[in-house]
Amino acid sequence: MLAADAEEVRVGKEIDEIDRRMDRLKAKIREVDEAVASNGGKNCGWTAEDHASFLRLRTKHGNNVRKQAFLNDALVNFGYMTEEDVRSHIERFTTWGTLEAEKKELLEEYSKLKEEKKAKQLALLKKEEETKKTKVTEEKKKVVTKEEMEERKKKLEEWKRRKTATVEIEQEKRVKEELEKKKEREEKEKARKEALARQVAEYKEMKEIQKIKEAEREEFKRAVEKKPLGQGDLERLKMREDSLVRKKQETLAQRQAKDLEKKEREQKLMEQRKHNFAYVPSKLDNPTKASASAKRDKFDPREGTAGRAATFGGVLLPGGGRRVPNWRQGM
Repeated sequence: MLAADAEEVRVGKEIDEIDRRMDRLKAKIREVDEAVASNGGKNCGWTAEDHASFLRLRTKHGNNVRKQAFLNDALVNFGYMTEEDVRSHIERFTTWGTLEAEKKELLEEYSKLKEEKKAKQLALLKKEEETKKTKVTEEKKKVVTKEEMEERKKKLEEWKRRKTATVEIEQEKRVKEELEKKKEREEKEKARKEALARQVAEYKEMKEIQKIKEAEREEFKRAVEKKPLGQGDLERLKMREDSLVRKKQETLAQRQAKDLEKKEREQKLMEQRKHNFAYVPSKLDNPTKASASAKRDKFDPREGTAGRAATFGGVLLPGGGRRVPNWRQGM
């Protein structure tokens, strides 16, 4: 029994030592975070868009930011910054990388200590449960006194407390797993948004470049227009105009050939239809009942006055004459 108690005390001291080491690691991690913040944060003092452009240039040059070619390319992309600004950002980025590596090592060490602490706590609880079972077995062999009952009650309460601690550790483990999954989802979403932001930035950059190139072309065009044309320029322009005329003529000839081919196909189709339906007599010239009735009503005064034709010269008289308008009477 004394050996079990000594083992428990030893494990408790080891757990206390692990707690002290974890506290020291937390302090170091806070110091690293403060150093990162003083260095300008994750963007090293620049805006997120400028820093993203810097990272693309760094990837383009094989992560070698010390060579002159990278510096020249950066000065072209960041025309509103000086060489000193770019060099300062390179130093800040290098410092940030060192701090992030240090923080990663500290976090890994902290995680290992935390897992070691949990393992020792679980082993201690398991040992205590085994000791408890052994004690219960031994106590059953002897007469249980009132003092022993009180002692057992206290130890049972202690065991319940430790059991609760075990449950809390398991709950903490589950919460940690859920937080890690949530963090992973957030990181994926963040990466997706960053990729989308990079695409938008690249699109804007491409549009700006196109705008600049268009302005340069316009400026060159104006400069060329202002420059007096020589004999060679006039000959080139004449050749270009002749080439355009030939192309237009060829296009027109092709279009006319297509139209002619289309008309020939339509003509052949019409001839085929006429040949197929030649045995059917045409009734287009046969008068219909409606046309015959309309003709009769219009020109036969015996069928009433409703069908009389109204003309510019007046209504036809029943006798066959034509009424003279008022404005022509007496002329």
